Amino acid sequence: MRTSPPRRSIPTWIGNMSRKSTATSTRAKGMEMFDRLSNSPGEAYLDPDLILSRLRTRRFGQPLYAFDSLGSTNQVCWRLALDGYPEGTTVIAEEQTRGRGRRGRTWHSPRGLGLWFSVLLRPYGHARHSWLLSLAMSLPVAATVRKLYGLPAGVKWPNDVWIRKRKVAGVLVEGSVSGPSFTQAVVGVGINVNHRREHFPPELRDHATSIRLELEHPVDRIELLVETLSAMEQVYFQLVRDEAPVLEEWRRLCTHLGKRVQVMGQFGTRIGTFLDLGPDGSIVLSDSTGRTDLLRPDDLLPLEESPCCSRSMSGIRTSS
Repeated sequence: MRTSPPRRSIPTWIGNMSRKSTATSTRAKGMEMFDRLSNSPGEAYLDPDLILSRLRTRRFGQPLYAFDSLGSTNQVCWRLALDGYPEGTTVIAEEQTRGRGRRGRTWHSPRGLGLWFSVLLRPYGHARHSWLLSLAMSLPVAATVRKLYGLPAGVKWPNDVWIRKRKVAGVLVEGSVSGPSFTQAVVGVGINVNHRREHFPPELRDHATSIRLELEHPVDRIELLVETLSAMEQVYFQLVRDEAPVLEEWRRLCTHLGKRVQVMGQFGTRIGTFLDLGPDGSIVLSDSTGRTDLLRPDDLLPLEESPCCSRSMSGIRTSS
């Protein structure tokens, strides 16, 4: 049975983040308040009331803050974390002007075309779980794309989602570690949804894709959002209980496990076969001499494509 979260007032600093007029709307049954910035006329709006009416989660998306434009959803979600907001608090924006990926890379986040959102988590686990969480959160994105659209989405180490050698989504996990403990994290997700080829910068057009490009028609972003949040929550609860089924499912959906890869890091550049995941989410690499190492590279480039497995997430159960 899902209970209503306690009512919270909207933080004053949120209302000061844009010069646009703001309005608030109340969740059905008076459960929560939302901040909503005005959209340009004619845009397909990610209406928070409609999102919540379709949401089936216990925590993720509760409360939800929806914006027209932000620099970064992760940045706002971190401020909410510091203000003591609960696990599951979610921030979504129609566009990000300073969206970012791993290692400070820019994430192209144009208005009204994709899903750009962040979720606050408080895992209270061992510090090594920060890497496992980063690895695990790409899994529900890939699984949802496969479930809704029948597309061969797979995961690329550590936290990207690919379709046919092109990136369709990415995950950025930023965590807070206190001694040996992993106390809180913000999971940022970017999904290319209704982009056409011309919506991508020229330098990305040969490397990125969108669900619309793969299907040749646009899709309902709200449906994708609520299904992705539900899958993320399911995987997160399973990871907290027992990480083994999550890592096994990641292996099944990995596009390059058992294939030749190039890895780059402080150790230099190495080429070898990606044999398996280590217990902390690092990679087990075997080179041409037969030497096997456990590595956590800065980046990984698949040198061969492997077909995505067609198995479902049947091994991961939602906690009751």
